[in-house]
Amino acid sequence: TNNSLIQHHQEHLDLEAIINERTFELNVTLRELQETNLQLQEQATNDALTGVKNRKFFDQRLIAEYRLSRRQHTPITLLLLDVDKFKLVNDNYGHLTGDKVLIEICNIASKMLKRPNDYVCRYGGEEFPILVTGLSEEDTLFLGNKVLNAVRNNEKVIQLVAKYKRKITVSIGISTFKPNEPVDEFTNEEIFRIS
Repeated sequence: TNNSLIQHHQEHLDLEAIINERTFELNVTLRELQETNLQLQEQATNDALTGVKNRKFFDQRLIAEYRLSRRQHTPITLLLLDVDKFKLVNDNYGHLTGDKVLIEICNIASKMLKRPNDYVCRYGGEEFPILVTGLSEEDTLFLGNKVLNAVRNNEKVIQLVAKYKRKITVSIGISTFKPNEPVDEFTNEEIFRIS
């Protein structure tokens, strides 16, 4: 009986070790699945070329920010960055150069944003809304000028088109509004009409 108890105890320990090993493997697999899910979510909200947030993300975020702004009575600001005469960039320098220019401009604009809930998004080919919240008009103008100057003076952008003796320029439009009337259902077009 003593041998039987020892054997039973050993079997219990072996079974516990197997369970612990399988639990560890399941936890590792679960962690890997969670990381993969986060990567897939990130890919679904990011523009494939530039790496900034895509139009779908922008549309959803704008509605969320509008609702939050309305509740908190705070302004919501949209800067629309546009690469001037971008069709000429693609036509004269090629699409590969055009892509590099867009990527670099997005990198520059993204670096100007310091707060986690401010986003550069790609809306169209060369149109990039920059969504910021809670900034004064003065701070928004400062940010817009900061982005313009950073693009204008960026060596990488200058070098991309230097052999053509041309400059890449961008324009930024700024709209700030503070929602004060409740709106039940709206589209992005209605939001832009408000501004």
